[in-house]
Amino acid sequence: MQLTAHQPMPFSLKTANVRPEVLPDVYDPYFYCRVCKKKYKNSISYRRHCRTYHGIQINRAVSVPDPTIEPDPNDPLHHCRACNKTHEKRAIYREHLRRVHKMVLESVCNPANLDRSKGFVCRFCNETFEQGKVYGAHLQANHQGKLEEG
Repeated sequence: MQLTAHQPMPFSLKTANVRPEVLPDVYDPYFYCRVCKKKYKNSISYRRHCRTYHGIQINRAVSVPDPTIEPDPNDPLHHCRACNKTHEKRAIYREHLRRVHKMVLESVCNPANLDRSKGFVCRFCNETFEQGKVYGAHLQANHQGKLEEG
């Protein structure tokens, strides 16, 4: 008896009736598959999903930063608007800002630079948040369209 490994289906049963011209945006900064209506933890798992279940080949293109857009070093989603790229960790995002955009950033570990009373203030509705993850979830839920506009 010979065992064979099952290959993933090129589409899920949930998406069988979706129009074929609708494909996921492999560069979605929120790692959301609009076809399957699922969110992924990071770009690696999201792009693996796009490749495996939607047959999308992803080329590693070198992004050219938009010189007219200034990245926000305090973006809670670690999204560089100039490059339209989201980084999984804050440290990686800040290193990207230093190397690619030549930004000089103050150390966040210096206690003198931390003002815990401010927390995170939403630039769209002025609501405040104590945690960056909660603030990021607020932005995604309430202001996603505004974020995409810049």
